[in-house]
Amino acid sequence: MSLLIKKILFTPPSTISTISLFIPNHIFIRTYTAKKPIKPSNSSAPIYAEEELEDGSKFISRVPLYPQKISLDELPPPLNPIKQKSYNLTQEQINEIKQLREQDPIKWTRKKLAEKFECSQFYIGIIAPVSEERRIELEAENIQKIEKMGWKKRFVRNERARRRELW
Repeated sequence: MSLLIKKILFTPPSTISTISLFIPNHIFIRTYTAKKPIKPSNSSAPIYAEEELEDGSKFISRVPLYPQKISLDELPPPLNPIKQKSYNLTQEQINEIKQLREQDPIKWTRKKLAEKFECSQFYIGIIAPVSEERRIELEAENIQKIEKMGWKKRFVRNERARRRELW
């Protein structure tokens, strides 16, 4: 760093204007200004509660302190159509679900069976749980996926599982 730049950097701002006559155009000097005071938050936001605290400061809540009742007309439209769930499957349908699940568990997953019989995947899992052999196959596939992961992704996954156990 040249002596001229050092001298400029450590000189008071009032004398910089006189020195700037001798500085070439390609040298930039950064001057810092003091931070501006923080303004109170947007005044257009609604205030739900305002009270004075013991130390003299003011508590302002811009979020509702109590749940507000909203009518269904005020809500936005649902992203997916609302389906009526039917848990009242006949015994014939339940037997068919079990049969399909036993014949080809790879093709007839919980999701596909739930779509076919218009009920939840959870209900399918209760009616026709996956066989022990298929469960072992799925666990083996899962272990292979984990082994293909990099060390960092595996570490993050294990940490997430460890934190979940602490819940």
